[in-house]
Amino acid sequence: NGMTVSVLQHGETPLVDVLLLFGGGDSTDDTGIDYFSDRFQRTITSDFAVTDFGRGIKSIYDPLQLAGSWIMYDFGVDETHTVEGLRTSSGNLEGNLWLVRQYLDQRRPYLGYSGIWIKSQKGSLANDWSSQGYWEWALRWKHVNPDHPTTQIATYEYYDGWNDFGNGEVKEYLDRKYHPQNARMLVIGDIESSGGEEKVVQMLEDAFGGWKGAPGAGEPPKDTLPPPNKPKDSIVYLFDDKKNTQTDISYQCQVQPTNYVDKASLQVLADILDDQAWDVLREQSGVTYGAGAYGYVYSGGSSYLRLNSLVQNDSSAFAIATFNKLVADMEAGKIKEDDVRIMKFLRAKKYVLGQQSLEQMRSRLISAMAYGGGWDYFDDYRNALAE
Repeated sequence: NGMTVSVLQHGETPLVDVLLLFGGGDSTDDTGIDYFSDRFQRTITSDFAVTDFGRGIKSIYDPLQLAGSWIMYDFGVDETHTVEGLRTSSGNLEGNLWLVRQYLDQRRPYLGYSGIWIKSQKGSLANDWSSQGYWEWALRWKHVNPDHPTTQIATYEYYDGWNDFGNGEVKEYLDRKYHPQNARMLVIGDIESSGGEEKVVQMLEDAFGGWKGAPGAGEPPKDTLPPPNKPKDSIVYLFDDKKNTQTDISYQCQVQPTNYVDKASLQVLADILDDQAWDVLREQSGVTYGAGAYGYVYSGGSSYLRLNSLVQNDSSAFAIATFNKLVADMEAGKIKEDDVRIMKFLRAKKYVLGQQSLEQMRSRLISAMAYGGGWDYFDDYRNALAE
């Protein structure tokens, strides 16, 4: 039926995660139909109250819990994909696969309280716009990647457009999104306690081999983002608050378009800057209790570097100058080879330790899938650190 399935033995606890990743997310659609449709949907399950993978209406009883498992959702890849699934004991895997299939077959629109919710969303904009923290976030992101789907902010007109979504529009989108040709399944955990890989593959074939999706469904939603846009010229935004005795300094810039494997290089760069910022602002000058640097990679190649520190008010200019100098030195190639070797070793150690538990490995696999990577990502990432 076009659905890709991956089965992985991992961990010793007799638990299995069954996850479905669907293309289409908040940032791949500028109308809001993805977010709206995922919120206003339901599935019918026996005589129990309705449930919807945790979105919107809450169920009184979750039938999956009665079957020895529980629902999981929202894995932080909402920009381009939606992930749904459940965790079950290894011994209950077969029955719960059929419950997942039931959810897929019975998904339908439910717009019962959508009008009230749209009104509340519009009302929340006033609170957002009156918050200094909101504008610190919005201006920073819109400056480094203007007019990009990942940096758009909501408006009254945006929410007004949601009033045009009826049952027909929502059903049409759900049919296109929740379709086997737009799905990747990951089954990870103690597969051996479920009977071994061969038996689990047969269970999956029995439960999902006949899943065809809605007849006549259109093309699946987009699951990638466009390349980053050219950032604006450097600027400093000042937010005055006379009550504060410290100043929050955030420096953010766009780095060259990259992919998920290149994330290793960006992380090592951020680790070096993190150490240097701490050394200058804390160890040498004592103007802060902490300073950090972070690297971000998004689908489509948008990548960012951010430095942040909360410093004494009279040290604000010094902190800004420090961040500018640290980044300028990096651009000029003024990097100590010893620093690179140390940070690559520490990053490699963190990488290995970060995939031991079921939760850690699940998160890593989902991220690779959502950003368009295959399982060769693990070798590529390791090789990038080894170069």
